[in-house]
Amino acid sequence: MNSMKKILLYSSDFVMSFSFLMFLQNRYSITLTTNIQHITTIPVILLYAYRNEFKEFDKKIRQYVKAIFYKPFDILEVKNTLDLLTV
Repeated sequence: MNSMKKILLYSSDFVMSFSFLMFLQNRYSITLTTNIQHITTIPVILLYAYRNEFKEFDKKIRQYVKAIFYKPFDILEVKNTLDLLTV
């Protein structure tokens, strides 16, 4: 039985998401997606570079995600936040 936390990692930058997958794969059960429609019922981490044109998107998406991180990422902050998330 797999007791690892399930996390959906969304970013339009697949290469960056894959890097996070490599870093976190031993601690979490991670699903990567670049499709915003896939964010549904498990904790979601949104990773992207914030720009003013994303302001409305940012407001809308916050109701669906557990955490948002913007580039440049503090990997220790990401890890600590993931440790606190509950399914």
